Amino acid sequence: MTTYLVRHARAGSRGRWDGPGDLRPLSTRGELQSKKIAKSLGKKDISQIISSPYKRCWQTVSHLAEKTGIELELRSELAEGSNQTEILNLLAKTASGNVVLCSHGDVIEIILAHAVELGVNLETTRAEKGSVWILEFEYGQIMQASYTAPPE
Repeated sequence: MTTYLVRHARAGSRGRWDGPGDLRPLSTRGELQSKKIAKSLGKKDISQIISSPYKRCWQTVSHLAEKTGIELELRSELAEGSNQTEILNLLAKTASGNVVLCSHGDVIEIILAHAVELGVNLETTRAEKGSVWILEFEYGQIMQASYTAPPE
């Protein structure tokens, strides 16, 4: 089974945004990245799409949800600053399907650190905005991980 771990696409500047952080939307560039992510992942056999409830995350995978007809699910475990145990519990629950998880840099760092603890050799630890980590699972454990740079 495969988990496609997506870091949200480019969003507007934190410094220029005067609203709540969780409502900061994608930038024009991020919207284009979102469409390219949908085109790429839309070809995969995906059964579930789960996102952080932050606007920039669910916007990143909204085109994919539309393209595939899969309902987008928002989960607090993928929000910025989430608890490691909750994040890894969600990862374990979804390991039996082909799933897209869209989240933030800190959450992705926790998942990648977990993969390393399991003995997975990572080619990099990068997680640029709009990038995708492809996590291959066997028997509920991450066995391989590969990085795909963000679309430009």
